Amino acid sequence: MKTRSQFLEKFKHPNFVERLRVGDRAAFLELQDELFPWLTAFAGKKYGIAEEDAKDLMQDLTVALIKNVKKFDSSPGRFVSWLFQILRNKCVDELRRRQKLRLTSLDALATDLAIPIENKETTTAYLSPLEKLPPAVRQAILRLPDRYQQFIGLVLLDVHETYIREILQIKTSANFRSLKSRVFAKLRAEIQQPTERDQDDKTK
Repeated sequence: MKTRSQFLEKFKHPNFVERLRVGDRAAFLELQDELFPWLTAFAGKKYGIAEEDAKDLMQDLTVALIKNVKKFDSSPGRFVSWLFQILRNKCVDELRRRQKLRLTSLDALATDLAIPIENKETTTAYLSPLEKLPPAVRQAILRLPDRYQQFIGLVLLDVHETYIREILQIKTSANFRSLKSRVFAKLRAEIQQPTERDQDDKTK
């Protein structure tokens, strides 16, 4: 198994930076396929960043790379150090964002999802968009990461994309679309998962 130094050696070499500078697509793919998964794991282990959020950070890292690589110092080792510094800064920003979210009213969205609708006579006119969802969907949402729950809650409340991006600190429309795709793909997977009760029934 390669040591950390051996693993990073290729990316530390000035020639690799030059390949990025001239727009070598293969070099960018090597970053995405080889280095970024390693950086994603680093963000999770070092800072406790969930994999889904770390993927957003990798997108931000890619944007920063594309914007700055042509003026980057290609001295040996500088490139990897630069990437790590950007990643650390973004992880710290993410942790600060989480702290801010805890202080907002967005937490009420998760609370609404957790409240069962006991009164069958309650008319739908008085129900929130979250309460109108089938129970299985509501429970599936509760199994999602907090950020995903908040995203779905804001979408269901018909909050404009601009404001969702501001609230959740999503920098670009591309990041918004990427997150939306992952959120609803994850939700579909959760809905399709059999519940514990269903599994118990099958074993009886």
